[in-house]
Amino acid sequence: MKKAHNTADKFLTVNFHLTKACNMRCKYCHSQFHYTKGKKLVNLDEILRIIDLLVASERFDRVNFVGGEPLLLKDITKIIEYSYKSGLYVSIVTNGVFLTHNFLEKVAKNLRVIGISIDSLNKWTNWQIGRYFKNNGKITIPDKEFYLNKCQLVNRFRVPLKINTVVSRVNIDEDFSEFILNVRPIRWKLFQPLEIIGENSIQGFEITKQELLNFANRHIQYGISENIVVPESNDIMRGSYVMIDPMGRFFDSVSGFYNLSESILKVGVENALQQINFFQSRYLQRNGTYYQQIPLTMLTQ
Repeated sequence: MKKAHNTADKFLTVNFHLTKACNMRCKYCHSQFHYTKGKKLVNLDEILRIIDLLVASERFDRVNFVGGEPLLLKDITKIIEYSYKSGLYVSIVTNGVFLTHNFLEKVAKNLRVIGISIDSLNKWTNWQIGRYFKNNGKITIPDKEFYLNKCQLVNRFRVPLKINTVVSRVNIDEDFSEFILNVRPIRWKLFQPLEIIGENSIQGFEITKQELLNFANRHIQYGISENIVVPESNDIMRGSYVMIDPMGRFFDSVSGFYNLSESILKVGVENALQQINFFQSRYLQRNGTYYQQIPLTMLTQ
């Protein structure tokens, strides 16, 4: 397949999947990275070397740490600080469980955006999805109060808040409007469940692109600014991200399964990039550069 970019392209954000591990078991999640089983994941030194190579390539101004659940890494604060001091905008996407006052005291000044994955404010719906975790041996299912506390904590530290929601068959009729208006995210991204061959199943959760757009429009009619609501259908999502897996390889899912580059540490950023597909037009269509417009007055000083 002819690659969708050339060496003159400028990729502004890289999504670094630091781990395949997660303390939740969302049924449609495709972050389990089955192909890494039994293989060596990158360690702290290798992660920092990859950051150095990304900066040296002069292709990226932002790194977004995702997973799995990135806050499971014991060295996550070091990784965030190192990336920030290397000159990158730094953001994270988390399920919120380990998003604490103590954690934010350490890293808030180094973060451009904090994203929280919130698929429902209803316990029963989260149970259906598999969005729950064990706390001291007991199952805890997040609800509206859980997520309200996490979002308010982020706001107190003056880090711009982003919310990610997978809109599926089980939450498509849910009304998030009061919650979104209350916690005031700068961006609310809405996704369809995305199937990756050999990685996950979205059976029973599927919705159409039009249903996604209807969900977004309904909440805009409820008073949420259309500048905040960002529906991202699967046809826009595929190929619009530059992503690194937990083994330090670029990857994409343009063909419906994971296409992997060689290790960045082995062949370098330029060579590895040529082995994956990326459509900059889709990246721009979903306003992937939004973080550059965040007023500095919003950020922790």
